[in-house]
Amino acid sequence: MNHILPSDYLINDPCSIVAVAIANGGVKIPVQVSKADGYMTLSDMNRYVRDNLSVAKRTDYKRGQRPKLKDLKVNGRAIVCVLGHYLYVDGEDYYSFFDNHDDEVVAMWLLK
Repeated sequence: MNHILPSDYLINDPCSIVAVAIANGGVKIPVQVSKADGYMTLSDMNRYVRDNLSVAKRTDYKRGQRPKLKDLKVNGRAIVCVLGHYLYVDGEDYYSFFDNHDDEVVAMWLLK
């Protein structure tokens, strides 16, 4: 999996907005969140992704069965949650301001 840094105009946004913006062709979509710190729970993110992108399938990974991001196989585009961080994946490339190669995947929304 190749690590690609998102565009600088997204640098001050929460990872959830960054991931969805990249999947949406670079267009930021405002969001309402339930946590005071501005970050999203998995439930909030599920609603945000489904409200703004066309989802083919959601996959949740149980503890002890979670693949590392570097081992994840994605055919197409997806929004991925790795232990509290959201990112965009396009085939063999993932977009994040952080190095997430060794992080475990918690959930994935495969996009249409």
